[in-house]
Amino acid sequence: MEVRTVGDLTQQLVARQQNAELRREMDRLVFEVGTEKRADLAGSLRGDFTLLSGVEADLSRLQAFAETVSDLELRGEAIQRVLSAGRELGNDTTANLLTASPPTTAENVAFVASEARGRFADFAARLNGSFAGASLFAGTATGGPAVAPAEDMLTALEAEIAPLTSVADVQAAIETWFAPGGGYDTLGYVGSADPLPSVDVSPTRQIGLGVTAADPEVRDVLTGLAMAALTDRPPLLGDLEVQGDFMIAAAERIQKSQSGLAELQARLGTSEAELEGEAARNAAEQAVLRTTRAEMTDVDIFEAATDLDAVQARLELLYTITARSAQLSLVRVLG
Repeated sequence: MEVRTVGDLTQQLVARQQNAELRREMDRLVFEVGTEKRADLAGSLRGDFTLLSGVEADLSRLQAFAETVSDLELRGEAIQRVLSAGRELGNDTTANLLTASPPTTAENVAFVASEARGRFADFAARLNGSFAGASLFAGTATGGPAVAPAEDMLTALEAEIAPLTSVADVQAAIETWFAPGGGYDTLGYVGSADPLPSVDVSPTRQIGLGVTAADPEVRDVLTGLAMAALTDRPPLLGDLEVQGDFMIAAAERIQKSQSGLAELQARLGTSEAELEGEAARNAAEQAVLRTTRAEMTDVDIFEAATDLDAVQARLELLYTITARSAQLSLVRVLG
């Protein structure tokens, strides 16, 4: 029968207590080394989560602003691409018009007009583009297109100019159709009269990209392209001299529209630069807050790993001492 003294029992009790404490400490350190987070956050904060909650709330708000800014930046890039395409289409059409003037054959006029119709349709299709499922140029009517199909608009214009007799009258009719209150407002532009409003990008700042296909700069591009597209339609059809004059007028009209489109892009670029600045400020604020949060919630991974090694060594030493103590007790009893 094994005989245990009071001293043996006391040693065993102390060993068990030390073993339990070391295991709890090792479990804590294993968690902290694996997650780099404090295992006892409440203890490290002395039960006061006020500052941490405030930092988390600020980070959430800044993240929401960052997402808004990112969406606006991407939307601005998409709008810029459409406007740049409008300038390219206009420049290409102008080059065709000037190269073919004065026209020598009806086929020559028909080719230039056909090319212009294609570019008018291309620009109209781009105006109906969307970003993240929201129309780019339809204002607050983000769920639908900005403009009617190109062929519908050109057909309406053909009917408008058919009874006219002079180049000046035809040009005036097309310009009137695209002007505010004209046919474009009732048949061409199918978006909202209200542009998208500015949105909060910081606690104190709002920025918007309220560009629509109803803006005068966009109307001007469509006007010039439509003029070129209708060069081979009545009442111009059949008179090469008149068509030549109209081609020159269309080229001038398109060239005039290019400066307005460039100004619109510049204004949009100013807003994009402001968004870039807000994004940088937001990122800097988030970095400071994340550092503050880390100081409250994170552990020094190298320090924690060192402590874990020390606890493991102490636990192994405790096992060794306990084993030797048990052997000595057995020798004493047997002796």
